[in-house]
Amino acid sequence: MAVLVEAISVIVRRKAIDHSYPGGWDAFVAEVPNKTLCADDQLARVGFMTPQDVQNFIRALGDRGQTPP
Repeated sequence: MAVLVEAISVIVRRKAIDHSYPGGWDAFVAEVPNKTLCADDQLARVGFMTPQDVQNFIRALGDRGQTPP
């Protein structure tokens, strides 16, 4: 496992995206709100500069059934 972690990062298991994100990986990639996505076969990381942007993204993930363990 290797993904870049800097600024404020949201890290999601690829398995969770592949199995339960509506539309799977392709939909997740299309809905990432910026160009900071990096991923390997186990983890996906999206970076943000402000806590408010993180909260908005986490809320959007929750709306799509992705919740923290």
